[in-house]
Amino acid sequence: MKIWKLLALGSFVTMASGSATAETYEIDPAHVEIGFSIRHMGISNVRGKFEEFTGTIEYDGSDLSTFTVNGIIMAKSLNTGIPKRDEHLRNEDFFDVAAHAEIIFVTKAVIVHGDHAHLKGELTMHGVKKEVSLRVAVVGPIEDPWNNRRIGVELSGVIKRHEWGVGSNESSDKLIGTDVKIEVNLEAVQK
Repeated sequence: MKIWKLLALGSFVTMASGSATAETYEIDPAHVEIGFSIRHMGISNVRGKFEEFTGTIEYDGSDLSTFTVNGIIMAKSLNTGIPKRDEHLRNEDFFDVAAHAEIIFVTKAVIVHGDHAHLKGELTMHGVKKEVSLRVAVVGPIEDPWNNRRIGVELSGVIKRHEWGVGSNESSDKLIGTDVKIEVNLEAVQK
C-alpha cells in the first residue's frame, strides 16, 4: 500500500469520526520504537522491533476521542538482534514476508475511560485482518525548540499470534508463547 493510500485512509477515518478540527502529525522516524515481546520456552521474554514504517496521526490537541493513527510496517524490517533468528521469523513459518510484506493498522475508534483510553482498530498481518484494542496515551502537544508542534504517543496491548496465523505449527507452539506484547513509543510532528 502506497503512502497516498494510507493518507486517504487516515482522512476517511478522521471524517468518519467527526474530528473536523484535527491536525495532521507525521511520525518522527528518529524518535520511534515499534516493539514486541514473547515468551520463549515459558521462562524468558524475547524482545524485538520493526525498523521500517510509515504513518500519520490525526489529533485536535485536546480531545483524545479525535485521535487516530494509521500506519504501515514493513514486516521484513523485524529485528530481534539475532540475524539467524530474524531470518527464521521472516520465512513462511512465521511472518512469510515474501507473501505478506506489510503489517497495516487502521484506527476505527478511541474509547475514553476517565484518565485512560483504548484505541480500537484493524490490524492486518500475515494476510489476516482482525480487530485489536490497544491502550493509548498522548502527551502534548508541545512546541519543540525548532518551533514545531509535537506530541508523544504510547500504545500497548497484547495480541494472540495464532489469530493471524503467525507461527501456527506444533514445533513453534512448544517453544514460544501465544501472547505477543506490543509496545509502541513515538513522537510525531505537526505537518
